[in-house]
Amino acid sequence: MNFQENDPYHVCPTFESERFRLRQVEISDADDLLECYKNPTASVRGNADNCTYGYGSQTLEEMQAFIRGWLGEYKNRSFVRWSVVDKLRDAAVGTIEMFGGACGILRVDLLGGYEQVEPINEILDLILPGFFILFDCPIIVTKAVPAAEERIAALKRHGFALSEKPLVGSGGIQYNDYWILKRQG
Repeated sequence: MNFQENDPYHVCPTFESERFRLRQVEISDADDLLECYKNPTASVRGNADNCTYGYGSQTLEEMQAFIRGWLGEYKNRSFVRWSVVDKLRDAAVGTIEMFGGACGILRVDLLGGYEQVEPINEILDLILPGFFILFDCPIIVTKAVPAAEERIAALKRHGFALSEKPLVGSGGIQYNDYWILKRQG
């Protein structure tokens, strides 16, 4: 397989399980995603660390602007943002963002009712360990605040461990509550 076929910025891959389809975010997802991003529970559980766009939307226009920004970042090869589509509802119920390098960063933002062990497990089963290969990174880190007990249980099931020290972002800003998974093999 050549590099272009493995390059998520050349062709954004789609992942599918029994319940979920992960596909590149689209402007048409704005109405569905607004429910997630204006929900205070999602914003507490989500990861706004180092977000240049801010976090959360209160209007359809704001949500559309976020999506346009995410798609622009995709074109610039900064990160990939997928919509998490619940196939039973035929609706986007959250997003996943990933970018690689020396440390792959995974953001998972889900509507409150999906912040349960089983939906998170099913989503992680879809993307791990493939994201290590797709983004060519030796570790993946993701945020889970202590109150996100269901998310933490799912992360532990997949082998993530709480970082013993804060991650340091641009400008020396320290970020807490990150969970780390090292690439096997």
